[in-house]
Amino acid sequence: MVVNQLVSRVPRFVRRGSIIAVAAAATGILAAGPASAYNLTGTTVAGAGLNVHQDLNGGAGPIHNGPVIAVIPYNSTVYIDCYWYDAPETGPWGTTSVWDDIEGYRTPDGNYHDLSAYNGDEFVTDAWVNTGGNSANQTGPCYGGGKPRRH
Repeated sequence: MVVNQLVSRVPRFVRRGSIIAVAAAATGILAAGPASAYNLTGTTVAGAGLNVHQDLNGGAGPIHNGPVIAVIPYNSTVYIDCYWYDAPETGPWGTTSVWDDIEGYRTPDGNYHDLSAYNGDEFVTDAWVNTGGNSANQTGPCYGGGKPRRH
């Protein structure tokens, strides 16, 4: 009885929104995010899209020569695990040899794209990712034998 009295005092539009949010969460309508922990996020600033390169040599490089497995749209959020050094690229903040190992990305419309099927070896140049600074100063380096990962 007390609960019903409290609920009746909450505006009807709030109750409807809460029900919709609970229903969406229960049915999995809300966009999923990265399955594992990431260390840093950044926003892509490449107007034509940012190429994601697969490192076929498991951290031995060269990354920039790896196949392009995706093109991330402008203003997407990337989930960065660690960084690696490779060929220099020039972007809005100058030239950098830092490459970001990403787990996936979320487009401006909210859709998450998981790149984990590529075994954790997917990289974008830090030259076109706004993290508020150099990724090498914000997260740890990737190490590895077969698969670069931060240890």
